[in-house]
Amino acid sequence: MQPPVSDATKRAVIEEYLRGKSRDEIATDLRVGTGTVSKIISEWKTCLDYPIADELRELALGLQKLGISASRYAEGARIASYLIKLGVNDEEFHHFVSEIYGRCKKMDLQPDKVAYLLKQLLDLSESVPLQQIPEYIERQTSRKGKLKQEIEEMELKIIEVKSRLDIVLNDEATTRDELNQFSSFKTEMKKNGVDILDNPRFMGAVVGARSLGFDPRVMVEKLSNIQKLEIDQKALEEKVEFLEKKSQVLQIKCNNLEKEELVHSYRISIYEDLESMGMGIKELKLLWNTIKEIAAVNNISADEASKKFFSDVIQQYDDKLGFEGKIQNLKSEIQKNEVVQCQLSAITAMLNSIILNQFDQIQAVSGFVEFGPLAKAAKGETVPKNQLKNAVIKAIDILMSKDPTDHSNSALNVARLLLLEDIQKSDDIA
Repeated sequence: MQPPVSDATKRAVIEEYLRGKSRDEIATDLRVGTGTVSKIISEWKTCLDYPIADELRELALGLQKLGISASRYAEGARIASYLIKLGVNDEEFHHFVSEIYGRCKKMDLQPDKVAYLLKQLLDLSESVPLQQIPEYIERQTSRKGKLKQEIEEMELKIIEVKSRLDIVLNDEATTRDELNQFSSFKTEMKKNGVDILDNPRFMGAVVGARSLGFDPRVMVEKLSNIQKLEIDQKALEEKVEFLEKKSQVLQIKCNNLEKEELVHSYRISIYEDLESMGMGIKELKLLWNTIKEIAAVNNISADEASKKFFSDVIQQYDDKLGFEGKIQNLKSEIQKNEVVQCQLSAITAMLNSIILNQFDQIQAVSGFVEFGPLAKAAKGETVPKNQLKNAVIKAIDILMSKDPTDHSNSALNVARLLLLEDIQKSDDIA
């Protein structure tokens, strides 16, 4: 029988355990069995789950000896609980922490950096499953490359537009300088009492300049072009107005290009989201073509069919891809076809009765080419189904035209529509 473990040994085991040592290390240091260490720790934890005064006092004294404050102990308990939630049990805790510490040292990761990266990873795991994170990062990297390329292309376009805008603005500045020079000249002449549009006074100014020793030929040569300068001024003003409008147009184009860049970025984001859900261009085209085919079969517009399709998806389709709703629709269609078949049988019987009653009228027109299939069928000859159906439709038209108020006309009209629909379906299949 194994001798009982002393209280001193138990306290030593608990103290070493609180220091963070593994059970194997405690067993080696205190020269007791690993099983004994595990049993002592297990009993101690059990007592803590239902604490009494002695166990709490022992825990407090042990923490005080080790220099561990209550807040630090609570923080350690919180970390331990979180690791247990992640699947790290008590036996693997020391190994787990040692591995993490060793790898962080190799990668030269500081504690604050590790905490920051762990928080980022935990935040990301709330929207993306952990096993899909590498694939998610790869997709985002690819998307970043595409967006970067598009942004570079847009920046080149913006640079080109700004370059053209700068050229226009330079031309505008040159034109304004010329106008300002002419305006300054005209203003200076007025300050000196000379109106360049008043020829007598202008001539007086020229004479006065001559008396002062200026060369009149040079002055006359320059000032005689005043009319041409006015024409040039008007042309330059028009040119400035044109350049201003052109500048505004280019500015609008530049703004539109920036808006297009935002739109393209948004569209790329939507496309990548759809593609990640398995709804790429190929799948969307297939879905749209299917909706158009359904619309054509049901004789409704593609827009109406599209709205009804998505309405049915919202109302009927569940997590099983809506197969239950599909089965119910098929059952309803079968029941509808059975009702139509019964109606056709009744209408056919009624039509046979009507045809027999009015056989003389049909026989009277059997000489026409369009009623040839009916005459052949009556003789027992083989006639193509569509030809026979067309002949019956023609006969129904004649019967209905004889007496539009006849109560049997509604039944004949239903039979006529069903025959037309059947002919259309056989033509589509062919």
